[in-house]
Amino acid sequence: MRILVVDDEMPIREWFQYAIEKIGDPDIEVLSASMGNEAYDIIASQKVDVLFTDIRMPGLDGIELMRKIRNELGDTNLVVILLTNHAEFDYARKAVTLGAHAYLLKSEVTTEMIRDEIEAIRRILPDPEPAEEETDELVDSAYINRAVEYIRRNYMNALSLTKVAEEVHLSPEYLSRLFKKQKNENFNHYVTKVRLNAARELIEHTDLPIVEIAEQVGFENQSYFSSQYRKEFQCSPLSDRKLKKQ
Repeated sequence: MRILVVDDEMPIREWFQYAIEKIGDPDIEVLSASMGNEAYDIIASQKVDVLFTDIRMPGLDGIELMRKIRNELGDTNLVVILLTNHAEFDYARKAVTLGAHAYLLKSEVTTEMIRDEIEAIRRILPDPEPAEEETDELVDSAYINRAVEYIRRNYMNALSLTKVAEEVHLSPEYLSRLFKKQKNENFNHYVTKVRLNAARELIEHTDLPIVEIAEQVGFENQSYFSSQYRKEFQCSPLSDRKLKKQ
């Protein structure tokens, strides 16, 4: 895997190089560039799998670099990760819909986040090269799997589409579309189903009061919990408990 890091600030560029090299994978080669035009020349002359690029740079910025690579080189398989700061946060989220696969806040990124991002990318890089549509599908599946895993670990807490999108570094709009496309249901319904299935397990295997179970799985309103439970399982939580104890 060949990774190119582009940032006009040398300390940031060197830190990303260090964080990637720290993974210790001999199959990873890290290149760097200080300007968008320099990065374009590198990508035009050799195969690059992953591009970490700053959004704001003198001359050719990260967004224009991405567009130029797509339009002039026809490289639609390059995985682009945008590096941004808080002032450009909304801009970065919108850029995801233009072809970037994710974005990272430079002030919050850690070596662990970079490692996780590269591991997720490694699983979806085409080998050998499939059709463009297949590559896009693999990328989308990888991000949905990360979102689902986050939901399953945190369903008992307050969850929103925006929160989960931030955790997997996608825009809320794009994540919403992926859920409908790959799960055949919207985000909120999926989260509700995860919570209801967890509640049913507690109803069957514990003697906890229903109101406490509702709270434990992330429902703030017991009445709403009961109505959703009945809608999903065609019986009330209390009736379900009685049936399972017979």
